Amino acid sequence: MAIPNAPEPPLVVTDQTMTSAILTAFRYVLTAIGGALVTRGAITEDTLQLVLGIVGAVGPNVIGVFLSIRNKKRLIRATIAAPDEAAVLVSRNIPH
Repeated sequence: MAIPNAPEPPLVVTDQTMTSAILTAFRYVLTAIGGALVTRGAITEDTLQLVLGIVGAVGPNVIGVFLSIRNKKRLIRATIAAPDEAAVLVSRNIPH
């Protein structure tokens, strides 16, 4: 049952799906290239596993930091564009 005069819930959209798809595709490509290098004897299977482990552990964190910075910039732009009754940007300039 809807509450009369209640504000609509905000529409929340995340772009994480595309990020996951890109990271997964990158891992598949890296695995294929690594498999070819192992077959030719250029690297060992242990080296391939090490590289894939590093990419799997570090990749999502790097992408997460990038997305966090990008989303914060978008939020700041939206706050600046919004009327003061809706949102206010507070800057905390801390001297170094």
